[in-house]
This record gives sequence, structure tokens and C-alpha cells, in this order.
Amino acid sequence: MAISLEGRRVAVFGASSGIGLACVRRFVALGTRVEAVARSGDRLRARVGDLPGVRPCALDACQDVALAQFFAATGPLDHVVVSLVSGPYFGPFAGLTPEALRRSLDGKLLPYVNIARRALASLRDGGTITWVTGLAARRATPSGVALAAINGALEGMLPTLAAELAPIRINAVSPGPTDTEAWDRISPELRRKLADEAAATTPLGRMASADDVCDAVLAAMTSPFLTGVVIPCDGGRHLA
Repeated sequence: MAISLEGRRVAVFGASSGIGLACVRRFVALGTRVEAVARSGDRLRARVGDLPGVRPCALDACQDVALAQFFAATGPLDHVVVSLVSGPYFGPFAGLTPEALRRSLDGKLLPYVNIARRALASLRDGGTITWVTGLAARRATPSGVALAAINGALEGMLPTLAAELAPIRINAVSPGPTDTEAWDRISPELRRKLADEAAATTPLGRMASADDVCDAVLAAMTSPFLTGVVIPCDGGRHLA
């Protein structure tokens, strides 16, 4: 039987936009109390501050001391969801300098790992950690070598972490191209072109929405016998 989220306590990192924001809204609808965490406090409060049962928290997840203080002050949790986007290097491998790679690792890989490590003292037995990773870990993406390194490393850790952390469960959801506001950074023409290309190479014929990915996150959280796995949420694009 699926685990109910009603009355549970969930921390969502990356809660002010995209997949993280979609998760916060869905969790509220399911009666969950949410610690909504994002770097930009103003944007976070504007988007989730009026939602019932949500406590906004402005925090830079790259700062390990701040993470420790957050979990110490938050108290017991049932679930932790991590969906961070920190602008990793995206470009030709020839341009991937040691500094660019280090910034990419510092922006996503290390925060994901440190959030999980710091969460252990707060998670109840049977609690969950769910990482949102990405298709670049398993499908060749020209110019995406930094993404492949980060998401591949996170997904590679899962089996070992699942075995070590039980009864806490840890899983990942791996989306392909997803229609979020991150696409607003590019021109409307290029956005349409990339969306059309993504749809053409996806068996289900469209890009994912943030809510699609949230559905997969919920599956990872509420399936009591699921741990150490990566759930592809890409409409079958990894099959192409």
C-alpha cells in the first residue's frame, strides 16, 4: 500500500521554481507540511509564502554550515526532495577548464551529497531522500559533459547509499527536457526549436512538464519497497 503524505513533513530544496515549486504545490494539496528551501528568499516567499502549511526558508545549499543549522532547527522530517539547478558548465569539452568543472561540481554534486548527509539526523525511520538528476547521466548529450559527470556520479552513488542508509530509502528521478522557466533564458525562437526537437525524439511526443516529474517524485516517496533506483521520467527518450 502506498504511503500517505497527509500530515507528513517534507523539506524541498530548490522550491522557488520549476520541479521543486511543482512539488511544493502538490505536497500542499496532499496535506503535507513543507519546509520550502531556496537561495532567493524574496522569490521564494512570493511564490509559496501564502500556501498553507509551508514555511519558506532562504538558504544557500552550497553552504554546509547553513545546512547543518537548517536541519537542527527544523526537527524531524519524513521526506527530503532535492531539485537544484545551479548553472553547470554547458559547452564543448575543449572549453571545460578545471575551474569550470569545479564550479559545476560545487553547484550541484556537493550540495546534493551534503543535503543527504545532513538530513540523516532529522529523517525518521522509513523516511526518504529523492534526488532530481537528469538524462545526461545515461544518454549522450553533446556539450553536456559536466552534466553527465554530475548526474552520473549522483546516480552511481544510489545503490551503495540505499544499502547503507536503510531503512531510510533513497532514489532518484531522472527527467529529460522539461518545460520550466529555465527555458525563459533563451529566445522564444530557440525555445520552440529545442522543444520541437525534444518532442520529435521522445516516444510520447512531447516535453515533460514539471508536474510530470513531480508524479515520479511522488512515486519514489510513497512506494514503500522502492530504494536505490533511478526512475526515468523522459517520455521514453532514453530508449531512442
